[in-house]
Amino acid sequence: MDFQKKVTYLYDYEENGKSIGFAKWDVRNGMLRLLVNIRYQNREKDGTHSVFFYGEEGQRILIGEMKILCGIGELRYMGRADSIQNSGCTYEQITGVQVENGDNILFYGDFVDKKPEKNGYETLYDEKKAVTLFSDEDIYDCVEIEPEDIKRFANTNWGLLNNSFLNHGYYAYRHLIFGKQAKSDGYEYIIGVPGVFTRRDKNMAGMFGFMHFKFSTRSDIRLSQFGYWYKVLEA
Repeated sequence: MDFQKKVTYLYDYEENGKSIGFAKWDVRNGMLRLLVNIRYQNREKDGTHSVFFYGEEGQRILIGEMKILCGIGELRYMGRADSIQNSGCTYEQITGVQVENGDNILFYGDFVDKKPEKNGYETLYDEKKAVTLFSDEDIYDCVEIEPEDIKRFANTNWGLLNNSFLNHGYYAYRHLIFGKQAKSDGYEYIIGVPGVFTRRDKNMAGMFGFMHFKFSTRSDIRLSQFGYWYKVLEA
């Protein structure tokens, strides 16, 4: 069995994930060694508490008892790596550690690196049709969307569902667009409504929050002055 190790910070369950220590384990020659170390200013949680491993299939394995005094606590454990505490759970199945007092979780840590979840904006790219709309890269990564997709944006944008200008443009051209607009420190998300550039439409678009227009080079819509009225989405 090759040498392996993992480390996680420990966080206070009640205080919005405040870091209060660490837990680390390593495996060598078939034996697992665990160190749990806590340095905590709040003495209200002093006492003797239980330390548990948690497995990927929901296993809950008591490792030992840890005494916290004046906000300082430490637990050391060594045992078989192929069946921790004779549970049948191997070190490879361990996902996290918790310090508990009865039914109360005090501190916790995750040994599994969790991939950041995509936000509602980014998931659209997995599902929607990409389109090339413009001759430059000021607005890029565009996909066609429908009004229903607005519900996947931050709820501060949901008022767009009742935006008459947006809905009129959608029913006229059967699509909206979602994309990114470049800026000096990265990008921001935009939503665009198809239409043509006229003075009348400019005034109407502005009344409904779409202050900007960009001419499109797409070849499947052959209208003079065709493009998209767009606005930046709120984060």
